[in-house]
Amino acid sequence: MFHVAVLAVVASQTISVSPASVRFDHVQTIKGKDWPVIEFCSRTVRLRLESPQNEFKIGTAKVKTDGTFRRRWTPRRAKVGAGRWRLVVRMHCESGEDGSTVTVKRSRIIRIRN
Repeated sequence: MFHVAVLAVVASQTISVSPASVRFDHVQTIKGKDWPVIEFCSRTVRLRLESPQNEFKIGTAKVKTDGTFRRRWTPRRAKVGAGRWRLVVRMHCESGEDGSTVTVKRSRIIRIRN
């Protein structure tokens, strides 16, 4: 059973990416809005790219007291390939009842171009 406070915030998070199609060596900005800022949730989100063949860890971002975060990154040809990727943002929360993990997750499709 999940704590009511956790259930109330697990559905409202959003992420945005600008630009959605980014060239190698150009900056992409990832923003989050309405992420939980409660005692049951970590204040850190983890960002990674996933494709059917690969995964790439972009890094982490701290969630501010207003529930937003921002992370800028630059795709490097030596680290990640061109093509379509799913950007996945995850935050770990606890149930508030028994301490079991509740993962808050949102994703967007991005494209990395030559």
